[in-house]
Amino acid sequence: VGVARTTRFGPAPGVARVVPGFDRVIGAAEDTGVLGGARWVISTLPLTGATEGFFGEARFAAVRGATFVNVGRGATVDMGALETALRDGRVRRAVLDVLPEEPAAPDDPVWKLPRTVITSHSSGITTDEDVSVDFAACWEAVTAGRRPELTVDAGRGY
Repeated sequence: VGVARTTRFGPAPGVARVVPGFDRVIGAAEDTGVLGGARWVISTLPLTGATEGFFGEARFAAVRGATFVNVGRGATVDMGALETALRDGRVRRAVLDVLPEEPAAPDDPVWKLPRTVITSHSSGITTDEDVSVDFAACWEAVTAGRRPELTVDAGRGY
């Protein structure tokens, strides 16, 4: 299930939005209803006025044991709400490629979040193939219960 600003495509009313890879697309206002049944919640949100803190207390309260992955922008997640959801088990585990403050300071509470993997977010000129290969390797490791090779080593600071 994909979540988008709009579920309609084009100017014609009633034409459902079709996105390859998704069975259906729902509007952001409807997402708490499907979060409870999700095994994976993957955020690719950009940071805008509408998305800052998007994943906050209400959305995490709707989650029932899913793994949360953020590869969008760090400030789209209320880290306090995520921590609460991790500690009470609503979020089973988290994989964070982005953080509200980057790089996170050595004493940032993010390093002590339970069941959380932090990967080394880096940007630069890369090919689509490089991105997909790295993402696939991380995805395979996480779904198999292993630590991805691209995980940040808190002791090294990168």
